[in-house]
Amino acid sequence: TYTGTISETYDISGFMEALKRIEKPVLCKLKIRFVGKVPSAISNRIKDEFPEMEMELTGYVDHLLSIDYLLRSSLLLLVIPKVENNAGILTGKFFEYMASRKPVLAIGPVNGDLAEIIQETGCGQIFDYSDAKGISNFINGIFNSELKSEPKNIADYSRKGLTEKLSQIIISAGK
Repeated sequence: TYTGTISETYDISGFMEALKRIEKPVLCKLKIRFVGKVPSAISNRIKDEFPEMEMELTGYVDHLLSIDYLLRSSLLLLVIPKVENNAGILTGKFFEYMASRKPVLAIGPVNGDLAEIIQETGCGQIFDYSDAKGISNFINGIFNSELKSEPKNIADYSRKGLTEKLSQIIISAGK
């Protein structure tokens, strides 16, 4: 099960192409769940191109229910908007994803802040918007149990861990 949200500013062309490359046994087991608002053009395209795959559109849900969906998922999708200066985008959702210890499939700038944290923590992989081959290999690997997400240093990015880092910076600056 995928969990994620998507809007018009998101480029999912590589993701859509990757779905075409997913092994049939995996594709038939796959359920994509979009939590939040999804443009009908995107959901209709997925339904039309992949009728054998189950898709759930929850619409807006409260935060507790969104966390429940997150924890019941096998793989979490995070798409960074394809906008100017997106290399610095770090969403609150990403930190929730990371804390869940579920593998994260991120699509966005491969040289940005998100990519650096994903690499440092091993909580998943990030792919360029058009990297259909990489995305499909990752999905197939996760669902065929060939790839394991073994996050490390996650506590460094908790509120407590980040607050401790910030306080050390403030203390050092005052000396």
